[in-house]
Amino acid sequence: FHPAQYPERLVERIMKACSEEYDTVLDPFLGSGTTMVVSKKLNRNCIGFEINSEYVKNTEKRLNLTQKNLVEFSTAKTQTQLEIIRK
Repeated sequence: FHPAQYPERLVERIMKACSEEYDTVLDPFLGSGTTMVVSKKLNRNCIGFEINSEYVKNTEKRLNLTQKNLVEFSTAKTQTQLEIIRK
């Protein structure tokens, strides 16, 4: 559960107004993954970043329920990167 999850309809409205099919959408704070879910529904590519591994796992589960094999996740952080993020 993410405490600041946006409604899909809100994200969909913004995405339709600001992008076209097959565009790439960037979400630097992926959180619950709503942007990624909506981007797949609207035929957009999506790149998202999230430092909380639990949110990443939940987003992956959420997407794979309806979008089998369409999503690839990669997680990699060095200790230095984590220390910089925490500052």
